[in-house]
Amino acid sequence: MINLRNEKGTVLIFALWALGLLAFLAVTVGILCRQKILLFSSLERKSQLRFLADAGVKQSVKLVSANKASLTAPIKMFMHNDKSGSFIIDGLNYKVTMMYEEPSDDLQSKESHLGVVDEERKLNLNEASFSEIKELVRSVLGLEERGALNIAASFIEWREGVKEEIVQFLKEDSYGRLNYPPKKGRFETLDEILLVEGMSADLYERLIPFVTIYGDGKVNINTAPYPVLSALGLKDKVIRKVMAFRRGNDAQEATADDNVFFGSHMVIEQLQSFTELSQEEIDQVDSLNVSFRLKTTSDYFFVQSRGKFKMSNEIKTIQCVYDSLDKRFLYWREI
Repeated sequence: MINLRNEKGTVLIFALWALGLLAFLAVTVGILCRQKILLFSSLERKSQLRFLADAGVKQSVKLVSANKASLTAPIKMFMHNDKSGSFIIDGLNYKVTMMYEEPSDDLQSKESHLGVVDEERKLNLNEASFSEIKELVRSVLGLEERGALNIAASFIEWREGVKEEIVQFLKEDSYGRLNYPPKKGRFETLDEILLVEGMSADLYERLIPFVTIYGDGKVNINTAPYPVLSALGLKDKVIRKVMAFRRGNDAQEATADDNVFFGSHMVIEQLQSFTELSQEEIDQVDSLNVSFRLKTTSDYFFVQSRGKFKMSNEIKTIQCVYDSLDKRFLYWREI
């Protein structure tokens, strides 16, 4: 009788142990399955977000290709400050926005706009002269003359090596201290700016809205901001007249009442029909035309597309530069 009870007790203990083991295995398998489901769900969600952001890029390229041929006030507003909703894809549970940020006139804040940015509004670091880079760095970064000269010299040294005009402004063995030599070649990406002697992440973020490496070096006078026009050599009075002409009666850029220059050779004539120009101001604009530094249309565009699900905080961003002449992307970054 005792042996029978012992046997039953042993069977019960074994059954409980087996049940516990099975329960443990079930919980473990459940956790693993849940982790895999969450992983696949996350990957699927990220894939869908990328698809949304990519759709925004394609939409932007389509709109650029359809509207860039001739620049008029409505097209300028549409491309750079869209109010029609064309640069938004608003679905039932998702939203794609194609937008960019640009510094305010006082450089103290940023303003967001729907649309794209033409790269030719910026100063091309591969084509700009020492004095142009110096002036841009001075005005945008708020540096004193000597500091601006030093950084501009470092840009030229990175691009071309040591030139006679910059020797006096270079720090001794600057790149030797940084453990790498200057490239002595054209900028291939804007991220190379961070390798230039004297540049920091903060200075980079402040300078980047005003510089490019795309295009032929000519600056679009219809869209260029004050610091870029100043870097080209235009003085304050004539720049203000250019900006006032562009902005129209409401004094706002990229709005319906804007004026546009129809060709670089028309700038003086159109300005004179708008306001009075001194001979000195005429000479400043003429000098830029003679040196082929101005244009009135753009071919390279920065696109930023953000895809988002409305019930989630996850965002996928694609930033790219589109060459509308050769119909190809020159830069692509996913965030």
